[in-house]
Amino acid sequence: LLIIACNSDSMLGPFQSFLMILMAVYFFYAPQTRIGYYDHEVLDSAPERSGIYAPNEKLANIKKLFLNELSGPESFTHNPKSGEIYTGPADGTVWRISSDLKK
Repeated sequence: LLIIACNSDSMLGPFQSFLMILMAVYFFYAPQTRIGYYDHEVLDSAPERSGIYAPNEKLANIKKLFLNELSGPESFTHNPKSGEIYTGPADGTVWRISSDLKK
């Protein structure tokens, strides 16, 4: 690499030669990067589930919509102005689910 960059018969101009020499110096003499290692705490048991992580039964009695009608919803989005939910199942269609379930 250095021989080509310094050779006067090469087709490289002075700027390209300078860049090649600079890159060679950097790659051969640059300090080796080191991957950072951070200590972590190992717990003997799982932390207590309290506060917002406490178990609850809020979703135990919900009404399941479109059970066995939608196959594999891939994504969801919500329109905050209308309250509608949009989903795209695996077949490529777009479903709009409104709060009154009539649309």
